[in-house]
Amino acid sequence: MRAIIVYGRALDSNIKQLHTACEKIVGKAALIRVMDMSAYVGSDGSRFWHGDREIKGAAVCFLRSFGSGSYERVTKRISLIEHLEASGTLVVNPTQAYRHTKDKYSMIATLAGAGLPIPQTYVTEMAHWAYRATCNLEQVVYKPIVGSLGFGSMKFSNADMAFNAYKRLENLGQPLYLQEYLEKPGRDIRAFVIGGEVVASVFRIAEVGEWKTNVAQGGKSQSGGACLESC
Repeated sequence: MRAIIVYGRALDSNIKQLHTACEKIVGKAALIRVMDMSAYVGSDGSRFWHGDREIKGAAVCFLRSFGSGSYERVTKRISLIEHLEASGTLVVNPTQAYRHTKDKYSMIATLAGAGLPIPQTYVTEMAHWAYRATCNLEQVVYKPIVGSLGFGSMKFSNADMAFNAYKRLENLGQPLYLQEYLEKPGRDIRAFVIGGEVVASVFRIAEVGEWKTNVAQGGKSQSGGACLESC
């Protein structure tokens, strides 16, 4: 095989589309569930398996997800992909970059460090501290610190209502990642960057009366070269 596509617990349409494109452009590509991967490391070299099938000759690995699971399981998967990368396979996106983008806390700190404007953000594990931060904001959005597609994100305009959710999340052992809500004209912009250059962009347009623009939450995408110009 020339390429492998590593995904989480289940296939989705995006992964299937990537697989089709890989088969046309790169060559034979294997779909690999990350939790089914195993590895060997010794003085005689490194080896990798998907189930009982050894992975050989993979020039490139497209990393889609580390999947869900315990801290120990996810740590094993991250280390395995880093091991694969160190063994000579090109990983897209690189493991370190993927880890930063999946971790909202790490990503917002990186953006702030680069001098980009960001919304006020507060991170804690204590519900009462989250409550104090919420009282200082007109509207606040809670987001899972690791997550995507807008699932689990909640907007509050009442600090006491927010506290009830925070307390439940604290009891479940979840960190509290809060941001001020920024008003937008019913849409936002997603830009795609390759090698430091914006190569494409789309509007993500929320349903009427909704605040989430995620396509998975009912939003619509609209592509076009004028997208960024009209920002």
